[in-house]
Amino acid sequence: MTTCSVETERSEKLQVLSVYPIKDRVWFSTASGGVGMVKLVESSYILVSKFDASKFESWSVVSHPRSIDVAYASDDFGSIRIFDARTSKISQFTKYHHYGVCSLSFPEQVNDNLVCSGGFDHTLCFWDTRSTDKPISNFQPGYCVWAIRWFSHDKIALVSATDSGSYILKFDQNYQKHSEAIHYDRPQSLVYSSEICKVHTNNSSSYRICSTSFYDSLLHLWNFNTGLLKKRLYDQM
Repeated sequence: MTTCSVETERSEKLQVLSVYPIKDRVWFSTASGGVGMVKLVESSYILVSKFDASKFESWSVVSHPRSIDVAYASDDFGSIRIFDARTSKISQFTKYHHYGVCSLSFPEQVNDNLVCSGGFDHTLCFWDTRSTDKPISNFQPGYCVWAIRWFSHDKIALVSATDSGSYILKFDQNYQKHSEAIHYDRPQSLVYSSEICKVHTNNSSSYRICSTSFYDSLLHLWNFNTGLLKKRLYDQM
């Protein structure tokens, strides 16, 4: 949960669960089911739009650099919706997950039609936003997909899996198959956030992962090299 609040024109404060900064805008989702967008101006912000999106917690919101006025948001009921700040329009995306879609992401920065969703229901889905009747692929990895971060290449993802630690997954070219590359089972608490940090060395495949835990308030740092795993992962798939 993001420890911040947004004050609206009616001086109400909203408990923010997710923020997504993009250029000079910030999309946010709230514990009361709301979704909105602010524009940053000097040391303050202007509320551009606010939607009463759901009766349930809105866990995640994302937008894409190619269309910053459009956002995708998910809620505790398992719904995913599309929001357009230009028209104040809400579109139903899907209700495929059984419940609790807590993670949305764009796997590819050059493709704003591909969205990934993950949830409490131990389901991971990939969607073509131009046709949302059903996902182009879905997986049941066996753990909660609380949050996903994507490496900049090779279709490799870092998953924060709450009581199961963190996983690094490798997907094939069309996201139809995947292999589990690494399971980091620490900290021994709920892992809500794992972030990817590039290590500035001569090795372009070296990364450092930061994983944080909830109850014991620990930060774990561990290393990952995409180059060393690449051949083994491709052989498995």
